[in-house]
Amino acid sequence: MNPSPFPEISQEVYSAALRLGSHPAAREAGCTVLESVHPYTTTEGAESWWIARWRNPRTREKVPLPLRREGTGFRCKRPDFGPEGAPLYRLHKLGQYPSDLVYLVEGEFCADCLEGMGFISTTWPGGALAVGRVDFRPLAGRWVVLWPDNDENGFRAMREAADRLRRLGARVVVLDVAALDLPPKGDVVDWLARFIESHGARELCAIPGGCAQAWEAVRALPVVQEWSVAA
Repeated sequence: MNPSPFPEISQEVYSAALRLGSHPAAREAGCTVLESVHPYTTTEGAESWWIARWRNPRTREKVPLPLRREGTGFRCKRPDFGPEGAPLYRLHKLGQYPSDLVYLVEGEFCADCLEGMGFISTTWPGGALAVGRVDFRPLAGRWVVLWPDNDENGFRAMREAADRLRRLGARVVVLDVAALDLPPKGDVVDWLARFIESHGARELCAIPGGCAQAWEAVRALPVVQEWSVAA
């Protein structure tokens, strides 16, 4: 049995995620690489379910598949969330740092990327089209920076998120993605890759003080001064 390559994920969960490679959605998309496994947690930090992210190594297309415990095994299905909506990612971190600035991004991979630079970051499951079915209450009253994906679906999703967060009393600002010169659909992962490349490195850890430099660079990114919710 191969050991789990993901430090946060147990061997049991990793083995279950590997079996999802035979799922029709992954097979039809040619996704043969298990790129990451993202645990959704309770406010106390217990893992409640997971997203296994499969990738087509040729086209880079990705297929996120949900995974939950059922009886003594696992099932490729999300939990039933009820009328409140789906939970935010890394709920326990939001609770541990209740007064910290939070970055809201689209996708677990992006949230993990920002956390690796020292930020508190979260997202929701299901992508841009699922933003209307999310429980944003853990962000009520907080300072939140929105980092949209660089496409119309990404902008639309963050406009809806901004509207809902403001109704919860959150103070919201939005990064000016158009000023970042990202590719279509570009996100924080693309931004970080460009930052690393600009330092002549292949990994952030190869840059002296790389995390601190990246942290400062993100905090200095421009924000949109006027961003209409209805635009």
